[in-house]
Amino acid sequence: MSITVSGGAYSIDAEFDRLLWFAEAIAGLGRALLDLSRAAATCGLDPIRSVAGAGVAVLDPAGTLAIESRAALLAAVCGEAGLLCESLAAAVRAGVEAYRECDTLSDRAAPILRAVRDLPGALLSTQPDLLDVIHPDRVARGARGVLDRDPELPALLFDGFAVLKMGPGSLIVPGRERAPIVIGARTLSALYDDGTPVVERDPGAKVSDRAPRSMTDVWDGMAERNLEQKSGAVDVRIVRHRDLLGVEHTSAIVDITGTRDWNVLNRANSHVADTTTNLAALGNRMSSYERGVVQAIRASGVDAHTPVMLVGHSQGGMVAARLAVDARVHGLNVTHVVTAGSPIGNVEMPRHVQVLSIENKGDVVPRLDASDNPVRSNWITVGIDHGRPTAMARHSLSEGYLPGIPEIDHSSDPSIREWIGSAASFLDGDSVRTDVYTIRRQP
Repeated sequence: MSITVSGGAYSIDAEFDRLLWFAEAIAGLGRALLDLSRAAATCGLDPIRSVAGAGVAVLDPAGTLAIESRAALLAAVCGEAGLLCESLAAAVRAGVEAYRECDTLSDRAAPILRAVRDLPGALLSTQPDLLDVIHPDRVARGARGVLDRDPELPALLFDGFAVLKMGPGSLIVPGRERAPIVIGARTLSALYDDGTPVVERDPGAKVSDRAPRSMTDVWDGMAERNLEQKSGAVDVRIVRHRDLLGVEHTSAIVDITGTRDWNVLNRANSHVADTTTNLAALGNRMSSYERGVVQAIRASGVDAHTPVMLVGHSQGGMVAARLAVDARVHGLNVTHVVTAGSPIGNVEMPRHVQVLSIENKGDVVPRLDASDNPVRSNWITVGIDHGRPTAMARHSLSEGYLPGIPEIDHSSDPSIREWIGSAASFLDGDSVRTDVYTIRRQP
């Protein structure tokens, strides 16, 4: 199977970063030339005091005149060159901003057009699921039964709703925080009681004692926790390794599982991985799930200096993205975020956080936010193609996503290699200790 890659260290955004670095270098040269111009002008105006001492003008008037003329010429040349450098730097910055504005407009338009194009195919691909939904026996069981069995059906409906409701005016709304989907989800989340998180450690949970060496190993840890089907299950893996000098370094990998309860009618649900958290995360708001994950991380001894990688599938990825944005508020050092099947395109991710978003072809859940992931040097989106052609299979961690992770590990794409290299502190451990927690909501 082939994969697709956008963003990362070799993307056009990375070229923009290099252009901005070039602009700053040119601007610095310009400032240095202007400083030299001012120094030369001072020398030209007062060569006796500035250059040769009091006896120069008397002993060598011709030499003094030559100094004055050369200093004046140097001042003029350096001044002109300095102004030219500063003008060039300003032009490069303006050009980069103009290109980025165009990319932003394209980012707003592209997912809507793609959703219009893909929605009929997505509906047709899930025909067996939909036929099962409209069966009279199923209808009689009510909305809760539909959502429990077909958790991806709301994704299809929300995706279509986004296409219908987002008019051309929304394409030019500045900032992802003001995207209509974000505002709508934030408004709906106010209808639910998010309560407070209760974090409980699970000492009897099955864990691996093998330190991760690849992204496949990272996701195997997530898969282990996901199999338990517990709402709000979280792993905190403490990875330790010693450098060549024998100094021990510690990093943490945090696995955040996805939605377990789609009951939209219960507005005070004790299951933290539910519709309430989905709406809060989609609306770029802090949730009780996020606060619970922070408590679990701290309970495992992670401090403000420990590098943290957040890993999440579906809703877990949404919570991971929000936690990365709020990391400094929580006193955490989140350096990496890895998501699979998560709609996080509207998250204003900090530039220092390295993001890897994995999206399966035919999985409609990543399009819930009606926004493509940004194409940035610190954000790489990898497309894979696995699973049966149904909504549930394409979004499933075990069937849709895990088979594609080894392709990422073995890819020769330079942006992928660069990203994996940036995660070396999480993938070269000598030992690992895993703490397992369950988070629930107290309404």
